[in-house]
Amino acid sequence: MRYFFVANALHRRHERSLRRCLAFLHALGHTVGVSYTRYPGHAKELAHQAAMEGWECIVGAGGDGTLHEVLNGIIGSQAILALYPMGTGNVFAREMRLPTSWKSIARMLAEGHTLSLDVGKANNRFFLLMLSAGFDAYAIRTLSVMEGKNRERGLRRLFGKLAYVVGGFQALGKYRFPLITVDVDNERHCASFVLISNIQRYGRYFKITPQASPLDGYLDVFLYREVGTWNLLRLVWRVVTTLWQPYGGGTLFQRKDLIRCRSLVLNSEERVFSQVDGEPFETLPLEVTIHPQAIRMILPKNVLHKYKSLFPETRSFS
Repeated sequence: MRYFFVANALHRRHERSLRRCLAFLHALGHTVGVSYTRYPGHAKELAHQAAMEGWECIVGAGGDGTLHEVLNGIIGSQAILALYPMGTGNVFAREMRLPTSWKSIARMLAEGHTLSLDVGKANNRFFLLMLSAGFDAYAIRTLSVMEGKNRERGLRRLFGKLAYVVGGFQALGKYRFPLITVDVDNERHCASFVLISNIQRYGRYFKITPQASPLDGYLDVFLYREVGTWNLLRLVWRVVTTLWQPYGGGTLFQRKDLIRCRSLVLNSEERVFSQVDGEPFETLPLEVTIHPQAIRMILPKNVLHKYKSLFPETRSFS
């Protein structure tokens, strides 16, 4: 197989392991190539170009943001998606139980077991993990503004996942809880925070939508209706405390307010930011839909067995 790696230049500390992975695949007789990103959006461009050139598998070497860009670069082509996790959060890698050592990742890629996953779409942007609107998107945007254009020496580069805590507390005093309307199947709901998930995990250490699956053809929508600084402080504190919990990934909210649907519209009379797969996105309104089995992705064999047992009738496996 021909593997093209789109590597995030912000994570060059992993370059030695990445090069070992490339050499391992080459020694097995596979063709490999790699390019490093130079600016935001470059991963999408590199992935699209590689797909058009006929590379069979495009591997995002980075975090959830890199995976997001590569997905948007190759969707609609015949290329297979894969991930070499080396980002800050690695939420998707944790969800799909991807290995952490370079040799195990190389073996997973060489085995080439694929699963066809559902993909969400918000306006003209595709996403594999989640979309949300409300405080978390405002906090992520605040963090991006704090880092500026020089993200190589930004807070996420220096402090990792704790940078999101900094962004959250920086945004806390400025947020005004604008009302978000959610139109689903001719019904209108209202919330101060909306999470639309294609997977179970919201963060690396916890879940908000524990029933979500990238194979069921649905989006799982969580509505947080509380407003006010005190409720938000309680929410932020619950998120912060998960950073020191084991990797088991407990559910953040026991009292769930969930909707399952195939499409919905988010709107607000005020300016509300959104984020997709952990990256800042557009302000509302947004039209969100699910596209079943829209991308083939190389995943560990045990993950395929897990989903086969849950969805025995699907044709997503190969």
